[in-house]
Amino acid sequence: MNINIRDSRGSRAILTSALLLFFIVIPVSAMWSTHLGINVSVNTGSFDPGIRFFKGYLIETHCVCHGCCASNVTRLPPDELYLSADGSSLILDISLCDNHHYHDGGSCRNCHGSRNHYVLIGILVKNYGTIPVTLQGVSIYDQNPSGGIWSIYKRVYYGPITHLPTTLWNAIRGLILPPRTTSPPIMLDPGDYAIIVLILKLEPGEYNLVITSSFSQFNQK
Repeated sequence: MNINIRDSRGSRAILTSALLLFFIVIPVSAMWSTHLGINVSVNTGSFDPGIRFFKGYLIETHCVCHGCCASNVTRLPPDELYLSADGSSLILDISLCDNHHYHDGGSCRNCHGSRNHYVLIGILVKNYGTIPVTLQGVSIYDQNPSGGIWSIYKRVYYGPITHLPTTLWNAIRGLILPPRTTSPPIMLDPGDYAIIVLILKLEPGEYNLVITSSFSQFNQK
């Protein structure tokens, strides 16, 4: 708007009215301003679940020619079950004999009966961090899919456990497992433990399996 100021009372009146209107509008528009507040909740602490102990057994069940069935349980050596380079997974690197032989200290010997092969893998995990975490489960990735046929015979979880479960851990050895199992998701407070047990049934062949436990941060609302 252009205002031409002339030396007259009418012009001065118009100018005065325009200035008054300008100063009245400013406070009114200021009344529409407000403050916007944002509430942000942040969990601080360390997220550090990890493997405390692990173990593995080869379980061979067989029926010999006289009809007597037996089960042979042997501990897997360090070159057949070991931690990955980053410490987050277990690697099962094993070769199994065919159905007419049995596993004996790394070699295959003749057998006159049918056999079944199982591998038991126990994983004891702990929440080493300072915030709760949730154990979501366990996954298996086959790095040698043409090496042999395998399936999950049992997948069992125990937890949460507030103290080192030595007795329970030692009892996990064969096809018959201790009771009182649970199912994921399993929340672990700082210092808590959980046990994952996998029993895999494997046909004769060469295997290279990567076994990884999955965790997520537990956010309490």
